[in-house]
Amino acid sequence: HARPFAFEPEQEYAEGAARFLTGTPNVPALYAATAGYDVIEEIGIARVSYGSAFSGPLLPRSSASRRASASRTATRPCERR
Repeated sequence: HARPFAFEPEQEYAEGAARFLTGTPNVPALYAATAGYDVIEEIGIARVSYGSAFSGPLLPRSSASRRASASRTATRPCERR
């Protein structure tokens, strides 16, 4: 809502990403994310960045190969194995 505390009869959505914000944070997801923060703290952000530099270029090729295999997937249930 663009103005959540205005108590207006009609809802007007907020602009941008704020449109998807809700009043209550997703506590289980925030709690689960702490394990990731612990790993990053342990190994250091430099190591994460180093690994990302190598895996980043692989993503477009991986995506293209998934699309190619998806086009060969049987669409009718009787053709699937």
